[in-house]
Amino acid sequence: MKRVLCKKMTSVLLAFLLVAACTLLEHPVFPASATPKQTMQLPVLMYHHISESASRLGDYVISPAQFESDLKFLKKAGYQTVSAQAVLQFVKNGESLPSKAVMITFDDAFLSTYVYAFPLLKQYGMCAVIAPVGVYTEQFSDPNEPRHVNYANTGWEELREMLQSGVFELASHTYNMHGDGKNGGRKGIQKMAGEDVTSYQQALYDDLSHMNQLCEEHLDTAPRIFAYPFGAICKESAPVLKEMTFEILLSCEEKVSSISQGDTLPIVLGRFNRAHRYDTHTFFSKMGIETDEL
Repeated sequence: MKRVLCKKMTSVLLAFLLVAACTLLEHPVFPASATPKQTMQLPVLMYHHISESASRLGDYVISPAQFESDLKFLKKAGYQTVSAQAVLQFVKNGESLPSKAVMITFDDAFLSTYVYAFPLLKQYGMCAVIAPVGVYTEQFSDPNEPRHVNYANTGWEELREMLQSGVFELASHTYNMHGDGKNGGRKGIQKMAGEDVTSYQQALYDDLSHMNQLCEEHLDTAPRIFAYPFGAICKESAPVLKEMTFEILLSCEEKVSSISQGDTLPIVLGRFNRAHRYDTHTFFSKMGIETDEL
């Protein structure tokens, strides 16, 4: 009797296991860690100065017509500008981004960004990141300082208006570490030859902290985006930038960046510099964006 009962129980158990196996084959269950991460390719554009003076046009200066041509192209090609905040929400929480996402950035915060780029971005319904250099912002906030759109930078008043509009987000371009490295000076935030690491990191921390303090005072916000002056990167700066809680670092490496859900912060984004010598189609072709049909 016991043998018969055991055989019946064994048969029932085998039948149950067979059904369960078939169910798993039809509807496999994978651990959460095996779920593929969302990944996107994000081109980032880097602008500097805009001028109506033909003699000033060059590697870092374009005309207002060229900037508008770029915006028209993006609109016609179906691209949508995305904010840094939207990029971070994608990385942190997997929130969706447009399939044709692009980011626009302006380094140095020239007054021309306020005069020319600001109204055009509003006209085309686009957004951008602006990275002022604190010492220049202070200089051109002085009512006694001569100002002209050909050379001046924005002051705190213009920056506040631009940020409050929602068109621009704030980045830091340092307070006073925007040197070109000539005549033995520091290039951007790079450590100088022979400079003690501890002293270098303290100098960088002090500079960025001062910039943040000024932004809090005049703009009611501290930047969480950092743009490397002159694209100058050094490994010794990494701990300081992390301590300052920057979440996006903007480099000058010309590449389309791949961003994924769950990426470790801060993320580093490459950028394509907009030089005058390129027409709009040539500029966007550098990023692998098809332009022949537009």
